[in-house]
Order: sequence, then C-alpha cells, then structure tokens
Amino acid sequence: MNDKQIKLVGLTPEEVQMLDMMWSIESFDDYQDWLDNLTRTEARTAQSLHDRLLLELLDQEITEDLTLAKDVLKKFML
Repeated sequence: MNDKQIKLVGLTPEEVQMLDMMWSIESFDDYQDWLDNLTRTEARTAQSLHDRLLLELLDQEITEDLTLAKDVLKKFML
C-alpha cells in the first residue's frame, strides 16, 4: 500500500466534500455512475479535482528521486 500523502491546498469546503465522496467510491463503474448524475457545474468541479490529484501524484513521482538527474548534471558543471 502507498503511504504517501496527497496534499491539495486552497480547496473550498465543497471541494473537500466532493473529494471525500470521490475517494469513497469503490469502482470505476460506480465513479462513472456518480459523475453521470452530477450537474454540469459539479461534473466540471469533479474533473478539475481529478486532474489536480493526478498532477499532484505526477509531481510527487517526478521529484521523489532526482539522484540520476543530479549525477548527469554534475558532469556538465564547470
């Protein structure tokens, strides 16, 4: 299991509530059903939160171990 924490800042109480709901959904089909029953505005918010989560996860993955990149860059330092 992944023990990394995901941190999104600046969320409204409604966005936090929506993320809690999203997190509690157990399958993709259930998630899709839930999305299909949202208003257009709610669906846009859900998509935005989904995208923010993905970006945060990617950012964590990219910045987690920069050892190789640092070693390569050292070769080009004067």
